[in-house]
Amino acid sequence: MRYWIWTQVSKLNTRHMQFAWITLGTLALTDFYIMLVASGSITDLRFIG
Repeated sequence: MRYWIWTQVSKLNTRHMQFAWITLGTLALTDFYIMLVASGSITDLRFIG
C-alpha cells in the first residue's frame, strides 16, 4: 500500500515545476484583475446573481 502511494506521488513530483508555474501564473492574473477592479478601470464580472 505504501509503495503504491509512493509511486503515485512520484508521478506528480515529475511535473512539480509545471504545477508551480501554472499556480504562479494564475496568482499573477488574479492579482492583476483585482488591481483593475479596485482602481475602477473595469467592473467586477458576476456570473451568478
